[in-house]
Amino acid sequence: MSWYKSRQLYWFCFIVLFLIAAGVLYAAITTPNSFHNIDGWASETFKGSALMRSAAILTNAYVNTDIIDTSAYSGIGLYIDITQGSLASLEYQVWNSFDNVNWFVEATEAISAATITDTAVNYTITLSGNVKYFKVLPCYGAYIKLAVKGTGTLTASSCTISYVGVR
Repeated sequence: MSWYKSRQLYWFCFIVLFLIAAGVLYAAITTPNSFHNIDGWASETFKGSALMRSAAILTNAYVNTDIIDTSAYSGIGLYIDITQGSLASLEYQVWNSFDNVNWFVEATEAISAATITDTAVNYTITLSGNVKYFKVLPCYGAYIKLAVKGTGTLTASSCTISYVGVR
């Protein structure tokens, strides 16, 4: 092949690769997918919120919220609205299920002297007046529910939990 022909082939390949790269870049910019994610959460996929727990007085034993089908979500955003009353704190656990029959509590592990100890995670919100919290939970199963309880004097306390799905 002559020098002139090889140079033409080089430029042709360069232009084709440039057009492919431009098409991929255009698709990444115009398609709502993971390229638009901020810290792994796609803000454009938040939908209207729904209740997991209607406003109710807390008890000193864990009470389950409604079960949420999370198979279409990578996570859920929780809106926790607490009226303190005489309450000291609110505690909750996160439960996941793959079949809505068998439930598994979120666990954490502690390592001490080469021994690993797994324990259920108990989230605690210490109260000083009425509070509103927002927390994003990743979804590891097809279903999720919370178990919620209050500590201290439960008189006049209330808790509402709403959620939004995150794709």
